[in-house]
Formats: sequence, structure tokens, C-alpha cells
Amino acid sequence: MIDKFTADDRDVLLIVDIQNDFCPGGNLPVPRGDEVVPLINGLARRFTHVVLTQDWHPRGLCVPNIRFGMDAENRRGKLAT
Repeated sequence: MIDKFTADDRDVLLIVDIQNDFCPGGNLPVPRGDEVVPLINGLARRFTHVVLTQDWHPRGLCVPNIRFGMDAENRRGKLAT
């Protein structure tokens, strides 16, 4: 499927919230979460314009039934590469 895709100068790839925290061993691991990184890297090579976003949550943010994975120093996740 990726082989059939062609981007031109008007296209933008928007990559939302890819972080090491979501990879195995991270603070909020997703099973096989690291497997998206090579796919995203392959797609990004086809675009002139690539935008990456990353969110973070301030200390003390409390949302029921959700664990944000902050440690004592409130470290933020880093972009997976």
C-alpha cells in the first residue's frame, strides 16, 4: 500500500504524538508500539513537508482511570526515532 502512494509539494504529513513513552519499556507502553516508527519514517521520506506534534501533561493533572506515566521529576516523553 505504501509503495503506491505519491506525495507532491502541496501535501503535508502530520504525525501526532509519537513518543518513546508509547514504545515497549516506556512509561505508557503500547504493545508493539515501536513498530509504527519505521512505517512513519518511510512515509516521511516521501513528503516535502512533515509536521510532528507531541503533547504533555502538567504535574497534578488528574483524569480518572487514566495513568499518564509521569515520574517524580515529571519527565516528558521524547520523540521516537
